[in-house]
Amino acid sequence: MCVAVPVPGTLYRTVHHPRVAIRAKPSTSAEIVHVLSAGEVFRVAEEVDGWLRLAADEAWARSIAAGFVLLDGKALGLGKLVEKLEKNDEELWPFTPALRRAAALGVPFTQEGELRPMDGKKLEDIWLSFWHTPSLTWAPSSESGPKPTARSPQLAVACLLRGVGASVVKSFALYHLRIGFQRVLLFFDAPDDPSELEAIEVAEGLSGLGVQVRRCTETWWQQALQSSRFWERRPSGGIFAEMVELWELGDVQSRQCLAMEAALRDVEGFDWLLHIDADEALLLPKHSDACSFFQELPPEIEQVVFNNLEALPESFEITNWFEEVTLFKVHQNLLSESKSEKLHKPGERYLEKLEKWRQRQLAKGTDPEDVKTNRSFDMALLPVRLARRKVVQQLKLDLPPLDLEDQEPIDSDEEPSEKRQQRHEDLPCFFTAYGNGKAACRVRSPRPLPIGVHRFASESNARLKSLRCSDEGAPVILHYANCGYQSWLRKYKILADGHQTEDGGFSVERKGIRSMRAHLAHRELLKRRSAEDLELYYRTYIMGNEFGELPHFACHGMLVRTHTVQEVLQKRKKNLPADSPGGFGSPLPKEERLLPSL
Repeated sequence: MCVAVPVPGTLYRTVHHPRVAIRAKPSTSAEIVHVLSAGEVFRVAEEVDGWLRLAADEAWARSIAAGFVLLDGKALGLGKLVEKLEKNDEELWPFTPALRRAAALGVPFTQEGELRPMDGKKLEDIWLSFWHTPSLTWAPSSESGPKPTARSPQLAVACLLRGVGASVVKSFALYHLRIGFQRVLLFFDAPDDPSELEAIEVAEGLSGLGVQVRRCTETWWQQALQSSRFWERRPSGGIFAEMVELWELGDVQSRQCLAMEAALRDVEGFDWLLHIDADEALLLPKHSDACSFFQELPPEIEQVVFNNLEALPESFEITNWFEEVTLFKVHQNLLSESKSEKLHKPGERYLEKLEKWRQRQLAKGTDPEDVKTNRSFDMALLPVRLARRKVVQQLKLDLPPLDLEDQEPIDSDEEPSEKRQQRHEDLPCFFTAYGNGKAACRVRSPRPLPIGVHRFASESNARLKSLRCSDEGAPVILHYANCGYQSWLRKYKILADGHQTEDGGFSVERKGIRSMRAHLAHRELLKRRSAEDLELYYRTYIMGNEFGELPHFACHGMLVRTHTVQEVLQKRKKNLPADSPGGFGSPLPKEERLLPSL
């Protein structure tokens, strides 16, 4: 008779070298489903007639349905195989550190997820972020802050917006005023749309605080176009003609550039203009406010580029992302390669192709930081790609093929066949929006030129002397991309309709658009109008935790949680009169403009 002796959660250690088998059933002839190296600690649920049955969480952590370990191998001539630990200390269980790291960030591992925790010994090796640490012990630098005799820089932030709720508009404006911007310029793209009126009225109610509203009617746009340098210089071709062509197609990027042209005229006398969208916020973890950061910049710096973090909505519906969303993916440029993790050496042919690809991207004007590769980052994404492949196959998205010159080579010496290329043209498994950051330009005469939505150039379209913020605790843009299912649908209904293209959606022919795989996927899904496919995609790729991806990312240092925006807005609500414009009162004195640490 087999008698079970329950010892729930008891820890054992292997003592036999080099390894001990875990079998599917309590029999030496049963299938080996896993092995334990000498010295490994494992958790046991019970002893069954000389066999140790693994605890459920032990089996789950090792990705097996069940497992049994022989207690003593004398009958097989092996001697003692395992020993019971005298101290049943959870700290000794190898998966405890990973579980705690994920739980501390609020994204715990669950047994429903396909991705599993890793051995605690590997945690230090796989932490990729140099921008932050697991403890998040940042505080404003003692050296930051305006110098007593120095003039504080005059700062402005501008954005073009449409389809954004009134509460979001209010939070966007007041957050940036709270951290030290003196002017917030809001360009409303569809002011005659009745659904925009509440947001416009709220914004105009903040005019006494430094908020400037532009109602961009069709007449306003025509005047903005004809007074722009793009229109004036379109006969010279290049970026000028291209921007006018995009305008004629109704492309939003051209409208953003025209709005920034107008903003640069409006902020004459200011020192810096930051161009971001209404779903973005500037975060300065180590500075007391924005003025202290910009004041530290050397006078020769003409442009500052901020890496962006991308939000992870943890609720299906979001009303005000600034108040509800706190979890973000860390930009790849803020992640380093593991120095200890063993990675196979890439082939010479691959390295040659990679260098040629880099040179092509640099020749197009791409920043050097944006064409770096990180094999540790790629390896961290591999299990996520594999877990999500079933969703890719279910969605069956038919996206325009990548331009060959933009296609980053795969880590192989083989020439990619058409089938192999198709297999690697997967949907993005980390960022689903842009990854090349946003910029602020120094306002000087002659005025800089907005080039797209991410950078500025000189008046003659030459590169500005730029600083890319990429060190520990560097300022970043929090990008609340696609937060809230209905907000995401509303955004892409606007982008997928009303353009002067064959199907009304944004052009898929303009330069660089085919590399924006998620953007193209969103376009197709909106055109398809399948509610089932839309929700499946949103939960898988934007909320991003259908297979347990978030705790996996957390253990690799690829996620961060910050409450700074909420704390800034809540402090303002608490300290200022509720009956003032927008319910927040006037800007606080400079000495009270302090950003809490993360």
